[in-house]
Amino acid sequence: MVESAAAKDEIVVSFAPLAGGVAPLPGQKAGVILTEPWPAIMAPAFYYQLVLVGLLLLGTALSLGMLSLSVGRVIRPIAVLAENASGAQRFSPHPRARPA
Repeated sequence: MVESAAAKDEIVVSFAPLAGGVAPLPGQKAGVILTEPWPAIMAPAFYYQLVLVGLLLLGTALSLGMLSLSVGRVIRPIAVLAENASGAQRFSPHPRARPA
């Protein structure tokens, strides 16, 4: 990356050799020097960066939601057992657990 003296913008400079090795002087490599402004190169990456942040937030929200549901499924029966053990309600066994 090189800083342009005229515009004070960062630019990317690259060298592309010409196919076939044809050069105006023998023993010299012929090629093309390309310059592109850095913001123009990075503009598409900014969009993908926003998409990745959105996917990260969505994944975090879904993970926390599933964690909340699974913790609730574990704690709910324990809370029912604690409530029954405290004597607040009269114990009644599950209908399928009664002897025939």
